[in-house]
Amino acid sequence: MNKLMTIKKAEMEIKWLQHFINLFNSYQVINLNKWIIKEYARTNSINKVVVKAKENNILHNGEVITKQLVIGIINSSPKDELHKIVQMGYKLKLKNNRKHRYKTLL
Repeated sequence: MNKLMTIKKAEMEIKWLQHFINLFNSYQVINLNKWIIKEYARTNSINKVVVKAKENNILHNGEVITKQLVIGIINSSPKDELHKIVQMGYKLKLKNNRKHRYKTLL
């Protein structure tokens, strides 16, 4: 927690987090794209998704899963709510990383 928040805001945050957890827990993995979305939601790390795919011998068209494939799936048009949330989080993470990198260059 970065800063103190109001009770109202904390209650809203709890509701949103519970919604996210419920979405994650009920997410049906029926194909590779959905597996990648769920794993990224679990870890918030492209590298960890790639490593887990390798550990579980998960392939895409006979090839190992790459970072580029994971990024492409995350950035593809969202097919469901969890995908939408994951995509927003990924884009926000990129934006924050760029800001941080720019500040360190100055």
